[in-house]
Order: sequence, then C-alpha cells, then structure tokens
Amino acid sequence: MGEFKYLVIAGISDVADSATGFASQPHVAPLVYALMNQTTTPFTALVSLVLLGTRYTLWETVAVLTVIGAAVMCVLVGSYQHESDSVFWATFAAVTTIFAAFSFVLKEKAFSEYTLHASGLQQHNLLTSKMADDHPENQMWDLDQPVAAVRERMPPELSVFLVGTVVGTVSLLTCVPIALLNQSIVGTGPVWSTFEGGMRCLFECEHAMSAYAVYIGFNVFFNLSLLFLTSYSSALLAFLSLKMTVPLVAVLSPVHWPLYTPQSVTAGQWGALVLMAVGVVAFRVSHMQRERLVREQKSLEPAHASRICCWPL
Repeated sequence: MGEFKYLVIAGISDVADSATGFASQPHVAPLVYALMNQTTTPFTALVSLVLLGTRYTLWETVAVLTVIGAAVMCVLVGSYQHESDSVFWATFAAVTTIFAAFSFVLKEKAFSEYTLHASGLQQHNLLTSKMADDHPENQMWDLDQPVAAVRERMPPELSVFLVGTVVGTVSLLTCVPIALLNQSIVGTGPVWSTFEGGMRCLFECEHAMSAYAVYIGFNVFFNLSLLFLTSYSSALLAFLSLKMTVPLVAVLSPVHWPLYTPQSVTAGQWGALVLMAVGVVAFRVSHMQRERLVREQKSLEPAHASRICCWPL
C-alpha cells in the first residue's frame, strides 16, 4: 500500500511538472528551455538526499553546482542576447523542474521498497517451508499455506507497466484541476475561458490535433523509457541520460521544421552548454567513484571504515 501512495503523489507531481513546463515554453527559446530542464539533476540529488538518505561526495556536489551555474549563465546570457527570452519564465522553467525530480524519486522509492518487501516475503516463505518440513507434526504450519501460496505468486519486481498505468491514471484525473490552478497563478486572463479556447483550438485549429497526437506517441515512449531506467537503476541516472537532449536541441533549433520557426543558437548558449556538459560528466565520474568507495567500505570492519560523505575531505 505504501508503494501505491508514492505513485499517486508521483502522478500529481508529473502533471504539475507538465503544466508548469507548458506555461513557460512559449516564452523562451527551445535551447533555453532544454537547458533549464537540466536543473532536474540537482533537484533530484537534493530530493534523493531527503527522501532516500543518499549521501554525496564533495566532487558530486561541485558538479551539481556547476550544472546550476550553467543554467544561471544561460538565463543571464539570454536576457542580454535574446529579447524573446524572459528571465522570469526561464527561471520559472528551471525552478519548477523540482516537480519532475520529486516524481521520479518517489517512483524509485516505490520500486526499491517493493523489491525489498518482496524479497523479505520470499525469505519468510522459505523459512516457513523449512520449519514445516522439520516439524510436520505441527499443524499450525498448515494455516500458513494459503498465505505462502500468495507470497509465491508475488512478482519479485514491481512491473514498469503497472507503475506507468497507475501514474497515468492519476495524471489523467488530476490534469485539468492542476492546469486550471496553474493558469490562475501565472496567467492574466480568465481561467475557464482560456481553457475552453485551448480545447476548441485543439479540435478546430489546423494541424493542432495531428501535432498533439505525434507528441502523445513520443511522450508515452519517452516516459516508459525513463521508468525502465528508474526501476533498474535510479532516478538520478534517468535524468542524467536526458542530457543528450540539450545538444540535440542546439543542433536542431536552426533547422526548418514543419510548424516550427527556426531559432539561432548564440555563443553564450553554446558556452552554457559546454559548461553543463562538464558538470554532467564530472558528476557521473564522481558518482562512479562513490560507488567504488561504498563497495570498499562494505569489505572493511566498522572500526576501519571512513565516512563517504564529502569525500575526499
């Protein structure tokens, strides 16, 4: 039941992330928006620290701060070189990525707690079977047989498609209220009439429904891919893998696409991209170093083990 609670909150957080992202996207260039989304990584590290108890080394912390600095640099450069880029909306896009971080850390928590619970039940079931074999005269073990049968049928890992279904259902039920709330906070016009106009345009405006259908198809595949990464590794690795979207957006932004106005990429934005890439690579290398330290510490006696947090200090 605890895992279901995490998934419900994760579904609501997903909708909040989408609503705030859609609100900010028209006001900034595609590359600026992609760069602002990279702040999901430091937010994921922060939320993992609070909810999962994850501890990070000094180099990981420096790498996360580098990513944040690159995002700030992009906002400042955009404010001077791109009149169409709003500092407020770029900052808004960056800050509200905390919803995505919160959602995927909760999904990671649901996967890990379910696996731990299923493993504990499996061990309990084996112990119960062994005791029943050792003491066949004890009829009390017969009472546990139906429970043991249920435990045997319990999958060892939480299904990715089940998680996607639960989160998607929650998102479907909460998307309209959250979208209206977001519009009332950041919008200037009447909320309900704006919502009606958007729905009318979706069905009546040229290419709107076909473009939205293409978006839905890619988005479902994209979210399932992130869920697979989260289930088999961590939420942080899932968002680190998203760093490839930034250079792709930078390369594809000047290209002429259907229903899209090409936008140039400035030297300052390329500089922010390089700085962010350095931060991401440094974080990955530091993360691998921390995992090695954890493995080494497990092989030592407690008296000889050192603190991994803030290594190498």
